[in-house]
Formats: sequence, C-alpha cells, structure tokens
Amino acid sequence: MQVPVAGLGYRGRSAHGLHYGPAAGGPGVRVGHVTALDARGRSWTGAARHAAGALELRVPAAFLAAAAYPVTIDPTLSPELDLGLLHYVAAEGAQTDPAVGFDGTNFLVAWVDGRWSPMAIYAARLTPAGEVLDHFGFRVSDASTQPDTTPAIACDGNVCLVVWQRSAATPKIFAARLSPAGQVLDATSVQVTPDVQTYEYQTQPAVAKNGTSFLVVWTDVLGAFKQINGGRVGGDGVPLDRTGFLVGGYGNADPTRPAVAANGAAALVAWEDRRAGNVGVDIYGNLVPAGTGTPAPFDTRLSANGGITGATGDQLQPAVGAIPGGAFFAAWKDGRTGLAQIYGTRVTSASGQAQILDGRATWSRGCH
Repeated sequence: MQVPVAGLGYRGRSAHGLHYGPAAGGPGVRVGHVTALDARGRSWTGAARHAAGALELRVPAAFLAAAAYPVTIDPTLSPELDLGLLHYVAAEGAQTDPAVGFDGTNFLVAWVDGRWSPMAIYAARLTPAGEVLDHFGFRVSDASTQPDTTPAIACDGNVCLVVWQRSAATPKIFAARLSPAGQVLDATSVQVTPDVQTYEYQTQPAVAKNGTSFLVVWTDVLGAFKQINGGRVGGDGVPLDRTGFLVGGYGNADPTRPAVAANGAAALVAWEDRRAGNVGVDIYGNLVPAGTGTPAPFDTRLSANGGITGATGDQLQPAVGAIPGGAFFAAWKDGRTGLAQIYGTRVTSASGQAQILDGRATWSRGCH
C-alpha cells in the first residue's frame, strides 16, 4: 500500500521511524511502526518505508492470508520538535496498577490502561539506562468485553509472563507471554483458571518463574470460603494444572493477597491469613518445589512474635523476595505497636518446609 506524501519533505529514516519536516529544520512529523490488526485481535507490527515520494506500508502476505477481516492497518504518527525529537502526550484515560519485571536485557512494565473501554493490560520496555523503548505502550491482553485488572509479571530471560484478573461476574486469571523484543506471543490470551471448577472465581494473581515453568498463584473464592491455589504455566504458554492445586490457607483461614518469589529450588508463597486462634490477621506461607505442582504438606506462620505465637494487631500486605540459591525475605505491614510499620523475616527452604530464620521479626526504623 502506498500513500502519497505532500507538504513536508522527507528528512530521513532512523530507528524510531521515518521523519518528515521543513528542510531547514523545525517541527515535523514522525511515522513510526505500522500495526495491522484483524477482527480476532491478531496483530502484526513492522516498519514503514519511503519510496518515490510516497509512504509505503507492507504487511506480510502470510498474516493477511490467515487474518479475519476487516483488517485495520495503522501507522503511528507523532509530532516532532525537530528530527528525532518527539513530542509525547499522555494517553487518554487513567493508567494504574503497575507491575515490573526484568527479562535479562530490559525492564518490562505492565499496567491497567483506561484508553480503552473496558480497561486492558498494556506494557512497555525500558533499558537499564532508563530509555523508554515503547513510548505509547502496547496492548498485552486480547479484546474482551470485561475489564482486565491487577497485572503481575515474571521473566526467565526468554519470555516474560504477564498475568491478570479478567473481572467478569465470575473473575478468572488470564496470561500472555512477551518476547524480549516486546512481541505479544499469545494473540489470544491464555486462560489459566478454567471456567468449570469447584470455586466460583479467582482474584489477586501473582507469578514467579519456578524451575522450568511459571508458578501462578491466586485467591480462590467460593461464597465466604477462600483458599490460596496455584497452577503452573509452561514456557510455551500452556497451563499445566488445569484445575489448580491447593497452596495453603484452607479451612476457616479466609486467606487473601498472595505474593510469591522463587530462589531456583522452590517458590515461597505468602498470604494474609485469618484462621481461628490468630490474634488478628497473620502472614502465613508455604513452599512449592521448583517445577512441581506439589506444595509442602504444611504451611508456616511467618509473622511470629517469638516462638510460634502470632503477633498482636494485624499483619497485612505481604511481599516476598528471594536470593537465587539462597534464602527468602518476607515483609508485611504490621500493626503490633498500634502504628503501621514494616516488619519482615528471612525464610529458608533448606528442609523442604518454610522455616523462619528470625524468631522475632525484624522491623523498619524511622528517624524521629
């Protein structure tokens, strides 16, 4: 497809696209990547060309042959203050709930984007030097009539897996893989949790690369009953545990807000727990050995206050980090003193069971 160009002269091509503007310099227009989008949400992205005074858009024949019509072919047009100096404006709607991963080369940031209705998951890459590679972001979640929220990211150097909650009447967990080049490898988003299972809906996803597969965890809800469940997703994007498996927080624990990190040998999953006998809300955790769907048989109270007794007040909003081949660190918002503070403990997986290394949790100290 060729589109005649008039009014501004062609000034050259760069890694950012084709540049048009006055010969003497000054404000102009950049033509960036070209995106072809079919009726099923499949997309192809490539570069535009300038030939014989016209803008040339070429879409591969293989994409067009397999496309569901109609097909939209859209070049990205951006104002420039001068050659290569772009003038960016904010996207429409609100952007919220960021999540960050690192693929070994670049950072990947995903978020909930309000430029569409309903909301969708978008992402962009950034170099370690802070250069934004995808200024306008790109859509990760496929077309849906339901809003997509609460993204989480894990990467393994080959792909990043972005997971999120699709908030229908009975929410489910969905996912898509991204290549280091920023290509969405799953044009149709992968449903991690099935439509038919015991629990009504799944919320609050978290994800970590755990051995040869990704471990996705979530809160499963059946009426007033909740538990923390999980499932593995292979590097090829295929769910390995279609009905999920129990991680912890069963019975009357009313668990919520799972967090997860992996150290190469296992993943530690932590969550808020309200089981009988607790003094308020405590933080519990359990291990899932790398590459397996079989958690350790018993979960562990992480927010201990010396020995095995829970701390007073509520312990909320767990976060987990891991040293490759080493210990975990679990942190949380703690109300034992009557003021919100950050407490935490190291956790080892050496015995195959989560064991806290700080019998009395460490805490944050401020300046007074």
